[in-house]
Formats: sequence, structure tokens, C-alpha cells
Amino acid sequence: MRNILTPCTRVCEFDWLTEMCKSCGRTAEEISNWLSYSDEQRQEIMDNAKEKVNGMGRSSSDHM
Repeated sequence: MRNILTPCTRVCEFDWLTEMCKSCGRTAEEISNWLSYSDEQRQEIMDNAKEKVNGMGRSSSDHM
């Protein structure tokens, strides 16, 4: 059995307003389909998830 890369922190904190996990940055769809993605797809999602998690700490006024 090979190891599969994942951004999972094992501390799920799903935000229903943004529809993503605050810990890993993935959407519910990405989490549920994780094992069916290719390594390349997983890497792309993880790269995007880092950006999403880093941006979650901003308030709406920070985006102006």
C-alpha cells in the first residue's frame, strides 16, 4: 500500500459559509473524492488549499 499525499490535519473544522475545511482548505467534494484523484490533481488541490487557508484569516475589509 502506498502513501497518498494529503493536506489533512485530522482536525476537521468545516465552514459552511465558505464550503471548505478551515484546517486543510479542501471543499467537501474534494475531501470525498480524494482517493479517486491522480497524484497531479491532488498536488494542484493542495497548492490551492494552502492559499485558501492562508486567506481565511482576513476579514472582508482586508479584501478592499
